[in-house]
Amino acid sequence: MNKFKYILAFLGIFSIQLQAQKSVSFDELAFYADVMVNAANEKNRVFALEKFNNLFIKEIDKKESFSNDFSNIKTISNLKADDASFRIFTWQIKKDDNTYLQNGLIQKANGNYQILKQNNASIATLGYDEVNAQTWYGALYYNMMYDQESKSYLIFGLNAADANTYYKVADVISFDKNEEVVFGKEIFRYDNKSNRPDLRTRITVGYAPYTSVNLSYNIDEKMIIHDYTTERSIGIQGNQSGLVPDGTYVAYKPENGVWQRIAQLENTAVDLMSPDYKTKRSTNTPDILGRTKGSSKKGGG
Repeated sequence: MNKFKYILAFLGIFSIQLQAQKSVSFDELAFYADVMVNAANEKNRVFALEKFNNLFIKEIDKKESFSNDFSNIKTISNLKADDASFRIFTWQIKKDDNTYLQNGLIQKANGNYQILKQNNASIATLGYDEVNAQTWYGALYYNMMYDQESKSYLIFGLNAADANTYYKVADVISFDKNEEVVFGKEIFRYDNKSNRPDLRTRITVGYAPYTSVNLSYNIDEKMIIHDYTTERSIGIQGNQSGLVPDGTYVAYKPENGVWQRIAQLENTAVDLMSPDYKTKRSTNTPDILGRTKGSSKKGGG
């Protein structure tokens, strides 16, 4: 009997130790996630990023990790498919040159995962390309939705790897026969009913870093809508140029299995706030980019 009590006591202590280890691990994850976004020094942000990446992979490697929602980590993006078949995490740090180093991981419901590695190629050159986990352009995704037109998921994000031009992107995410992730699909039609269709794999909207644009799905209009940007003189001296919104909008309407581009949308009420910045924030609560209410700009990104 005493031996039985000893075993129970041992199991109880072991269980407590496991819980403590788990708690410490998640506390560390949340700590480094906060530092990599909010630290004032780039070296500290990079150090925190490396620590976070290592700890995060260790957690994802654990059995049944898909059941953990990582909800305590507020400074990363965490999107799950409506059918719970997969989820995608993205996070980023700001560098001193005003570019962002973007990281990602996609995990299937069976626990298998792929690390997304940011490629140096400009997203502006990838309008007709499909990319995979190894050639990913890098983005912080803020929304994902199932698309009946393409029978796959649309995903919306921010790419800020270029100090002169940031990009909002609407992409398609799917999986090939080997269950490898694929970004991009030729479902965005840019021509207007020509004999040679101009089908592109994603939508990209460039804009100057000091401004912001919206790119999102408008539920009321049942269309993808974004600001139209045009080159203008910027800077105090006016001797620089950058892409800024001109007050008009471009739309994509589902039609015959593709998203047909409407070059200029008229008389449409558009919610100018992107999904990643709709929630009101207190001055002391930073968003995913580490910005507080006082430093945010209308439209996000």
